Amino acid sequence: MHPIGLRQFHDLVPLPTTESDEEGFYYFFAQASLRKLLMETLDVVGYRVGQIIYAPVMGAELRKQAEEWYDHLPPPVRFPISAAPLFDIRKSFLRLQYEALHAVILWPSVHQLLESNSTRGHEHLQVGDHLASVQKECQEFIKHCVVTAQLAEELLVRRHLGLQYTIWAAYAMLSMLLITYRLPGLGFIPETRDDAYIKKAYAALRNWEHLPVLRRGLDRSRKQMKRVNIQLDEP
Repeated sequence: MHPIGLRQFHDLVPLPTTESDEEGFYYFFAQASLRKLLMETLDVVGYRVGQIIYAPVMGAELRKQAEEWYDHLPPPVRFPISAAPLFDIRKSFLRLQYEALHAVILWPSVHQLLESNSTRGHEHLQVGDHLASVQKECQEFIKHCVVTAQLAEELLVRRHLGLQYTIWAAYAMLSMLLITYRLPGLGFIPETRDDAYIKKAYAALRNWEHLPVLRRGLDRSRKQMKRVNIQLDEP
């Protein structure tokens, strides 16, 4: 989201607490803590300064924190790690954001692998365990993108308080899947050869194309799909 100055207080203002056992409070606290982790992630991997920072140790720590967040979710807002429909808008929203967060954390690994395949100066990636580790992270990245695209379907069929963030997450995953589609450097990942996930995310987002900001984004997506020969089932 566009910075409005609140982030400078993240380290000064503690997360809220309550003695109430209402489900609404659990959902609010889960959102607040996950949002805080996302902001930290955007800083670490470089999105806020316009570059991609490959820092595998920091990435591993961020993923660990995300998993700890999930492990500590109370039963009223706990969701299964799967793509099965939940018919619970709160749990579904938290699950999509959780999956999208992992994709954001892992994107620098994809960027690093592709860069090492196209330029010199990254020969260290071609050595044994390090290369295998980066390739595994790339596989996990694609998996989280695919799952997020599947989860977006349930959340994009009607209006809800998290709709704006759902649209942004789904569009980000659509864009990432388009960027990685049929790239030779990612040929070892079967999902990068399958356009079904791209079409699924695109179809879900089409429900909201009347929004100007999304219409412009989908126009760009259609041009990219045409360039990579993805045929859409529409007039």
